[in-house]
Amino acid sequence: MSEYFEVIGVASPDELHYPQIASQEGIVTIPIRMARTIQPIADAKALIQLIRLFRKERPTIVHTHTPKAGLLGMIAAFVTCVPIRIHTVGGMPLMELKGVKRKVLWCTEWVTYRCAHSVWPNSYGLRDWMIAHRLVSPSKLKVIGYGASNGINTTRFDPVLPEIRGKANQLRIENKISAHALVFSFVGRIAKDKGIVELVAAFDRLLADGVDAYIVLLGTFEKEHGGLSTIEIDKIESHPHIHFLGRADDVRPYFSMSDVFVLPSYREGFPNALMEAGSLCVPSIATDINGCNEIIQDGVNGYLVPSKDYNALYIKMKALADHKSIRQEMGQKARGVIVAKYDNHILWEDMLANYKLLLNKLDKKLE
Repeated sequence: MSEYFEVIGVASPDELHYPQIASQEGIVTIPIRMARTIQPIADAKALIQLIRLFRKERPTIVHTHTPKAGLLGMIAAFVTCVPIRIHTVGGMPLMELKGVKRKVLWCTEWVTYRCAHSVWPNSYGLRDWMIAHRLVSPSKLKVIGYGASNGINTTRFDPVLPEIRGKANQLRIENKISAHALVFSFVGRIAKDKGIVELVAAFDRLLADGVDAYIVLLGTFEKEHGGLSTIEIDKIESHPHIHFLGRADDVRPYFSMSDVFVLPSYREGFPNALMEAGSLCVPSIATDINGCNEIIQDGVNGYLVPSKDYNALYIKMKALADHKSIRQEMGQKARGVIVAKYDNHILWEDMLANYKLLLNKLDKKLE
């Protein structure tokens, strides 16, 4: 995108990839601390910093991602009369909340969308949910490409790359997983709303059937909300067939060492992990929710199961455990789907086209 625009990136300095963004993307980066949770004083400071930044730089477009950056960024852009204001909507935490917390988050989302000119949900299911709950005018909504926030670099996520396969084999050896054992993997926040409790319950039942299998968990334990209980965490960390490996900068070998990727989440926007697994020819089992059911075609490149149903999850895990040929066939089809629909160049081209469309509309208003 820097070929067409002068880009300035703004993010909290404690974001995982912030130090690499400037050199990796070749853009100017400005640190403004934005907490994920509601913190009135810290949020007010961040808002003031954003307003000052926009007044100084006078951007033509402000494009925000994530709920907090969206709220603060869109308010600041509105106050400073930025000509084009876009917000991309990924996951929406309020979907699984009730009571006061849900109302508060509903209000923050509503304010974000009111301040934006254009709102880009990253899946068609999320778009429909937003319309049904009257969060935003349908005229503001646009899904880029077939969905997703950034797509997948299918060249980098290619199973034939020797460095991926070599590292995957090394990981199996390091974790004492035999070549014959089945590996289920999960990548993401280790939290209740990611379906971790159901995953462990289904897996234990699979082991009781005599299946030689392991789970590889990649991510960090959720601390802010939706965290697991101490008992649940202890069970994961002490389980002889569950390997909790923390987070990794390069997730490709972990997918590649897997036979099946499992995402039993309660809510999603458009999960990158499903696209990454598919691009590496790994079939997936995911819950039948928006985003997941747009990537996974049930019975073709994976299976879909009802949310919060560990028995249904167990049945599909057992089915793939018992049939290697089905796993392989689904894996090949999974990569085909990702390459055809979610390669990042497809998304970037549509995003650029929409930027140009908005700029053309702006020029006509100024004539």
